[in-house]
Amino acid sequence: MNRESLNIYWGDAHHNLYVFSDGDRVDMERVCREARRHLDFLPLAYYTPLSVPFRPENNPPGKAGIRLESWKDPRRIEKEWAEIQEASKAFNDDGSFVTFPGYEWQGDGTSGDHNVICRREGASVCRAARIADLYGSLRGQDAYAIPHHTAYRAGHRGRDWSVCDEALSPFSEIYSLHGCSETDEEWIGLRSNPRMGPALGGGTYQDALDRGLHLGAICSGDNFGAAVLSGRYGNGLMACLAPELTRRSLWESFGDRRVYGVTGDRIELDFSVNGRPMGSLIESGRSRRIRVQVVGQDAIDRIEILRNGRVLATHCHQGTWSAPRPGRVSRFKLRFEAGWGPSYDRIEVPDRHWRGEMELSDGRFTGTSPAGSARASPVPNCAAERVRSKWCRRAGTCSRGGRMRTSLSWRRIPARVSPSD
Repeated sequence: MNRESLNIYWGDAHHNLYVFSDGDRVDMERVCREARRHLDFLPLAYYTPLSVPFRPENNPPGKAGIRLESWKDPRRIEKEWAEIQEASKAFNDDGSFVTFPGYEWQGDGTSGDHNVICRREGASVCRAARIADLYGSLRGQDAYAIPHHTAYRAGHRGRDWSVCDEALSPFSEIYSLHGCSETDEEWIGLRSNPRMGPALGGGTYQDALDRGLHLGAICSGDNFGAAVLSGRYGNGLMACLAPELTRRSLWESFGDRRVYGVTGDRIELDFSVNGRPMGSLIESGRSRRIRVQVVGQDAIDRIEILRNGRVLATHCHQGTWSAPRPGRVSRFKLRFEAGWGPSYDRIEVPDRHWRGEMELSDGRFTGTSPAGSARASPVPNCAAERVRSKWCRRAGTCSRGGRMRTSLSWRRIPARVSPSD
């Protein structure tokens, strides 16, 4: 399959639902409705563990103490899992917004955490203790088990790569709100969860590649709870290269590792070796032609190509561009952000409603790229001459204050530009 036949689709492959704070029922209609406003696909991640206190009798007065996670009651899992599958079936709309049913699997904690993504509804939640048993249960079921935050201590919620089935785990989540698991250098550390961090060698993504495993890499939110926006900006997002936006097409691309991840902006990446798109397995040869094309939403600093954990080539883009010259059509990108302030858990925060419009008199808008952080974040309505947006920051809906970010692209028409400008 050539790159020209592939489109880039964006999704959040790890939004935990039915977590401890979600209560007995989650408004799955609202979750899916808000996600489809700015995402192309959403594998629903049903959270199967339950948080329980560890030796609460030893906790000092007023202290929550340490909490551990274990399986929920089987009857609760059956009920909530049925609701997840009802939502994924109801909101899947090929060509518009694709959903998959899925759940978090932790086993006994020794094999690392995985998100099980199912191609269709009807599967059961596997309560196996070890990854080998999970693999055995999933074979023949059209399901993938995607490891995440793998660089935690191997055997203690981190990944042990000695047992890995590439057909069932074709890629790994290497970045989320937990941090980055690419290497143990911790350029973005795994330190947001004090019960699990920091990153250690042995379970990193690079360790998997060093073993000769063929794994793609993605980023996803690992967002916690229905009160958080799926695909929240800055928590990680997954890109999938597929011919069309359907369950079948995305599923095949998942298995072929035609995926990548971004930590923030929706960077468009085109990468091929000897004409084969990312994720392909090719025969070794004496010559390799590597082609890379990157389109960012901001100034690109550099592009690095790695081989065996080392930088093979670098393209430094910083400072290589020049100012537009008068009389020529030029392209510009502008980052627009609205909504700041403390979160609802700090002070009483009322609802805030904004309506914005941006008008361009000497050119035309060519597109937008949404980057919302609050549940009510909109997708701007972009016409040729103006961009309109309505946005509401609702009290109690976001943990770090509500913001709407977007990148606007436009072409400048030179009809009114003179050499003296």
